[in-house]
Amino acid sequence: MSPPSTLPALNVSTATARRLLEIARRNEIRREANLPPLSIAKEMRLMKQQEDLKEFERFAAVRGKAVLDQVLKARREAEGPN
Repeated sequence: MSPPSTLPALNVSTATARRLLEIARRNEIRREANLPPLSIAKEMRLMKQQEDLKEFERFAAVRGKAVLDQVLKARREAEGPN
């Protein structure tokens, strides 16, 4: 793998650049172990899914109860008294 200073400049976000560098690092380790390289597209998709899940879990931890209360309130109002 080329050192970072000789990598071609890409017009990507910071998060994408970080993911690409991580995949390149892992592929270098795999190359040294005579293993096939990881699929960049597949790994990018998995990393994005993991980051989205972590972001949702942070949101749910902070606002989950308030969202649930709001949804239940609307449903109770729609159903009327029992």
